[in-house]
Amino acid sequence: IRQERDHAKRLCCEMDDARRLAYDRALTEKLLRAHAEEKNEKQKAELEQLARSLSEAKEHLEEATAAARELYNLGYKAWFEEATELKRQLDEAHEANKELYQHYKAQQRRCSAPPSVRGVRPMG
Repeated sequence: IRQERDHAKRLCCEMDDARRLAYDRALTEKLLRAHAEEKNEKQKAELEQLARSLSEAKEHLEEATAAARELYNLGYKAWFEEATELKRQLDEAHEANKELYQHYKAQQRRCSAPPSVRGVRPMG
């Protein structure tokens, strides 16, 4: 009877240990799941924040690109207007030079022509 009672006590202790172990295991799994979910939520929040930051950075980049394009276009327009004005002045100067050259050639022809062609009469 004593052996059976000791055996029964051992079985009860083993069952209690097994129950405690199962409870501890279940509790550990529950805590690990909760920790993993908390970690996933935290990572999800960080990813959402990162997505918002990237979206804002993209908007700023688009605005900066548009501003740079506008500045470039304004600079190009100013350069084009200046180049057009310089070309107009160059064309005017070229025309004036052609007139001066024609006048110079006419003078040169008159000076190198014989006196009778120039309208100068010989003395005498």
